[in-house]
Amino acid sequence: MTAKPNLHRMEVSGWLPNETLYSLFAREHVLSLQSRAGATTQRLFGHSRQGDRHDIPAHVDTFLSRSGGSLKTSFSDLVAHHTILPFYLPWRSARCEEEILAEVKRNSSGRTKSLLGLMSSRFGAAHPLKYCPLCCTSDVKMYSTTYWHRDHQYPGAWSCPTHFCKLTAASTKANGIGRFLWILPHDDPQFDCASPATSAPASWLSFTSLVIASSIGLYQGRIDYRQLHDTYVNDLALLGYGRGRRQLNLKRVAADCADAAMEVSELPEFNALPLDPECRPGYVQTVLRLSGHSSNPLRHLLFIHWLYGTWLKFCEAYRSDRASPSLTQLTAQSPPQAGLSASQVEALTLIRDRGYSARRAAAQVGVQTETVIRWAAKAHVPLKLRRPPRHTAVIRELLKGKRATDVAQTLGVKIGVVVGLLHAIPDLRQQWITACLERKWRDTHRRWQQLVKRFPSAGITALRRRDPADYVWLYRHDRDWLYKTSSESVTPGPSRTSHVDWHARDVALALEVRNFIAHEQPGESSGTPRQAMLAALPKLRCWQRREELLPRTFTLVHKYLAQCRKEN
Repeated sequence: MTAKPNLHRMEVSGWLPNETLYSLFAREHVLSLQSRAGATTQRLFGHSRQGDRHDIPAHVDTFLSRSGGSLKTSFSDLVAHHTILPFYLPWRSARCEEEILAEVKRNSSGRTKSLLGLMSSRFGAAHPLKYCPLCCTSDVKMYSTTYWHRDHQYPGAWSCPTHFCKLTAASTKANGIGRFLWILPHDDPQFDCASPATSAPASWLSFTSLVIASSIGLYQGRIDYRQLHDTYVNDLALLGYGRGRRQLNLKRVAADCADAAMEVSELPEFNALPLDPECRPGYVQTVLRLSGHSSNPLRHLLFIHWLYGTWLKFCEAYRSDRASPSLTQLTAQSPPQAGLSASQVEALTLIRDRGYSARRAAAQVGVQTETVIRWAAKAHVPLKLRRPPRHTAVIRELLKGKRATDVAQTLGVKIGVVVGLLHAIPDLRQQWITACLERKWRDTHRRWQQLVKRFPSAGITALRRRDPADYVWLYRHDRDWLYKTSSESVTPGPSRTSHVDWHARDVALALEVRNFIAHEQPGESSGTPRQAMLAALPKLRCWQRREELLPRTFTLVHKYLAQCRKEN
């Protein structure tokens, strides 16, 4: 019999308009009257340190099972309408999207950000919480509380689409400050509805509209990077950025795009943009690249903002079948692969349309025969090649997943023959890579199972020390199997509980804070009141990140500092 999950009745009655999942949990924390954020997290996810991320959710399946369907929201609806994932998922491959959604269901958000390409995109992986002061005022009047709007949390969105003012970034839940807390906009130390809102520049408003429209319009669809590339190239050629019949003037495109990007360059996400004019063509090449699955969507949205202005105009160009007059002839003569040189187009046309052999086409163009064979394989143009028996043996060994050097040594052929075959036969290289991964998967699983049988009482940490290479590979490629196999033979030990009496510690530290406040004379110390308090009570600095466990102490601290700010 399987154990039933612990069901808990949700205190919130439902979703507020355009509310994020984290905002719902924060309201649940307030309504459930929990004094500690960890208690609410334990109640929602069954663990005090899981599921509390504000940007990319995690352990969603656990929450849905523990809530018992009280919100009447499925997993797909929750992702589509209450997270910022629709901003990223349409720009990823179908396989990558499946892995991301699986991580969101079960695991932490760390690997999800890696799968989204945020760690290597140079745009940063942090998503600060943002709010509009005017929206907060309106929300208090209508719903008696403030909450986090999803349209404000998208990357690159720094203006309110309703009130056309700049958004304010919360100081909490950013850079590790209060990372385990459940907060609402009015809990932010900088929150002040009475302060006047700052009007956002027109460029910020238009870019925010583009970001929101792309997230709504693309979800449950997917960007075809080849079609996106052709759309960019055709429209740039129509605007006069072509150089000859087959190339673009990348320096001119980069210069004009950079001039337009200066309007939104103040946004924090675009600090990674190249400022050196010599580096700007590299940015354009990244946007025009056919394989763009590792690129952050903000790169393309900035380019779309300059080239089209609005998401609607981009969609019209993306879905149309029109071609640039300067590229029409090239499209008719060449295979459906952009970025070919004049020599490649000529050689492939001779092979496909006139039936030339690779050697004859190479002589006509003036290149080596092996070069033409590689061009044809990459463009999937069939060639009639005489294949000696040793080549058949090489192909057979490669499809077993063996390394190229091992194949060459076993069969007594040069490594250049093996590499040449990998590039000469269409799809052979991809089939070889897949076979190598399958072979690696089998060998690594077999060695790890032998290690577990050899040390049946060892935990996963001890096993990792004995075979770190296999552990790292399994952690990256088959983490669920790794944890399951490593824990089956280990007898679970007694659960460790904290022996710290946080209540007594809170009472004692609060008494010390009261004594400090009572004896502190304004103007005695040269620094700020906060610096004086930390100097007198060094313990506070150590326990700032355990604020939820010391509510009395930090309530006194916050009240004292607020009073000092008013007096000054």
